[in-house]
Amino acid sequence: MAENGIQQPTSKRMEVLQRSLEKKQTKFDRQLQNHVDDVRGANGQPLNDKRNGRATLNRWEKQNDALRTTEKEIEKTQRAIEREQAAIDRVNNADIPDFLKPMIESGEISQWRKYPNRFFVKGVDKARIIWHADKQEFGYAYINGLPEEQFIKFRDTYNHIRDLHRQERENTHGQKKAAPETAVSNAGPRKSAQPAVAKPSEKHYSEQIIDCLAANHEWVKQDAFTASRSFIGTAEGGSLNPDGKATMYARFDRSGRYLALERGWDTVFDIDARDARPETAAAVFNLFTERSAGNIPFVPKDVTEMLDTAKSENWIEDRLAENGYSYVSATPGFWEKDVGRYGIKVSFSENEALVTQTDRQRGASETFRIPVRESDTVMTVVEQREQAAREKDTVPPPSSAPEERLQTARRRYLMQDVSLTQSERQQRQYKEYLMEKAVRDLSPELQVRARANFYESQVSETVKEQAAALDDPRFDLER
Repeated sequence: MAENGIQQPTSKRMEVLQRSLEKKQTKFDRQLQNHVDDVRGANGQPLNDKRNGRATLNRWEKQNDALRTTEKEIEKTQRAIEREQAAIDRVNNADIPDFLKPMIESGEISQWRKYPNRFFVKGVDKARIIWHADKQEFGYAYINGLPEEQFIKFRDTYNHIRDLHRQERENTHGQKKAAPETAVSNAGPRKSAQPAVAKPSEKHYSEQIIDCLAANHEWVKQDAFTASRSFIGTAEGGSLNPDGKATMYARFDRSGRYLALERGWDTVFDIDARDARPETAAAVFNLFTERSAGNIPFVPKDVTEMLDTAKSENWIEDRLAENGYSYVSATPGFWEKDVGRYGIKVSFSENEALVTQTDRQRGASETFRIPVRESDTVMTVVEQREQAAREKDTVPPPSSAPEERLQTARRRYLMQDVSLTQSERQQRQYKEYLMEKAVRDLSPELQVRARANFYESQVSETVKEQAAALDDPRFDLER
């Protein structure tokens, strides 16, 4: 397997950002030149005029504010360009099979930049093909509910990729084995959790649920679609039933989709068992069976809501596992992943998913609560937290802040030179010489801070002197 050889030096977003940066830099240069020309044109004269001097200083300060604003916009665009370049590099460096290259270049499939191991088929909504590099196999997700024409297109593309993958492995290893990944069935979209052709030895999910009831919850398996469980003391006793035993039945309908709880001649509730893990469906079914046996009131809607919540939780756990999260067996258990110096933790509590981002260096945490039923939103928040952690983890260390402060202070210091007299500039240069002589034996970090303090104090002192000159009676030309 070779690394992705697709060359994507740029993107539409990168082109837009680069044009934006060019415009902002041009705008900054123009504003700076206008400010310098304005200061030179004044030649110090308006500062001697009590009526116009203050207005001139205010105008210059507004020009400086405009320069600072444009400079911040430039820095913001530069950071956006860095993030965009990181996304492009992430795609270019992704470890994917070489035979996908012509399919991506032709537009038959597109690569997700956020997760470069995922691919979308052109003209198909949501469904995606997943390359599991660790297992060296393909998978898929989100194909339930696809319109028939989109499903057919997705199925054909997915199976074509599997064929290419099988050929590559046969050429590489000289082995003619069937691909381990599951093929999408040619029969069209099915309503099971994974619409795939089941192996002959695999049981239907309905029988797997019956088996889970028998293995984990004290039920007795009658056949592939039926199980029973007896409860002592839950029915009225009599000569024919002295122990008050009540027997309940778990029975699937003919389709093997709906599982009903039967008590005598009555159907207490039924559940739609498709798309649920067998152990999950069995646990929810058994819980409400015990409530029914104990005469604890509930309505069928309660069963459906709990099962749907459990399905959503299982779906989230599957996505977390795909994205590299590890399950920590604790009380309660949770999923976690390290992103740089940050830890991302996902846990479940009272129908809510808790997404917690922790800065391990500072010990600070931030938690987001999302209803488990909103599973897509939960994963979106998880992805956003990961992205934020990656961006924060790549921020330069705090030592870069003094450098920026020094550059800003020195720029303002030099911009004031054009409004000073020759003697004032010489005096400034002498002070700067003394400052450099004083700091030369300090550490580099202290030198940066000392220079920044010097330039800031000189800028402030010059502004105060110019303002004081406006109030000096000697410069009042009307007297």
